[in-house]
Amino acid sequence: GNAEVYLEDLKEDVMHDLIKNEVYTFEGSKSDDINRFRIHFAFSPDGIENPDGTAKEDLIDIYSYDKAVYIRNSEVDFAEATIDIFDMFGRQIMSTKSNLGNITRIPVELSNSYLVVRVTKGSNTYTEKVFIK
Repeated sequence: GNAEVYLEDLKEDVMHDLIKNEVYTFEGSKSDDINRFRIHFAFSPDGIENPDGTAKEDLIDIYSYDKAVYIRNSEVDFAEATIDIFDMFGRQIMSTKSNLGNITRIPVELSNSYLVVRVTKGSNTYTEKVFIK
């Protein structure tokens, strides 16, 4: 299987792949936020297919943490995607185009809300409901 580990540096807005490069160099100070860093783990078994016949590593994972939406792109192709975020009433909160890297972070200025995130990449669309604390 494939394990993925990313270090997120919120101060520098960097998503660092610790599998490809286990060294991350940064400058810190006593005034830095104690929660400056986050670690993201992902595991996707090779060759396991989903009911629709697509391999798991071709999928986009959408999740939330704190006040941000994260999109994990397991595809080798980092093509441009359209990201639309809606509230539970169907109102569009935001729409943006982004070249998805391994993990894309989108800050959201809402609290205690369920959101629907739609990622459209080529002819594929991925949708997920997430909760923003």
